[in-house]
Amino acid sequence: MDVNLVVSVLVPSHMRSPRQVKALLNTFVLTYRLAQRRAADGLLEIDPAKRVAEIAKLVCLRVEFPLFARDLLLDHRLCAFVLALDANPEADLGFPVSEQVKKAARRYANLDAAVDQQLSDSEDLDEHENEDVDGGKKAVDVRKHHGQQLVAYLKKTRTVPGPAP
Repeated sequence: MDVNLVVSVLVPSHMRSPRQVKALLNTFVLTYRLAQRRAADGLLEIDPAKRVAEIAKLVCLRVEFPLFARDLLLDHRLCAFVLALDANPEADLGFPVSEQVKKAARRYANLDAAVDQQLSDSEDLDEHENEDVDGGKKAVDVRKHHGQQLVAYLKKTRTVPGPAP
């Protein structure tokens, strides 16, 4: 296992808090051990040690970007779709994709209001977009910044496969 690779995939560059890093490391260890146990019980077909970077990427997405991670259930290729659309907003993804997945990928890649709604706990972003939140920033600005962090993380980890089923 390449520890440097795992840490570079697991800890996004925007993370500054030692507590957040510790939470990511603990979640990774638990997830990796669970994968090892499932492999030993014959419930996984592949050795987790061969997918360690992919597991690290999945853990980071689940902890730092949980709504995006939830949308990975729509299509495990969502990371690649977002990166393709970020590079070229008019890109044709080149293979059959449901409209729901296309819309989700476009919202994440475009960082428009729909992305803010996607990353928001609120269904009615328009009602809350001008409210001050932590440090006086507007809620919409915070959510847009979080979306930018997601895209930056996906770019950084583009060479890491997956996460896949």
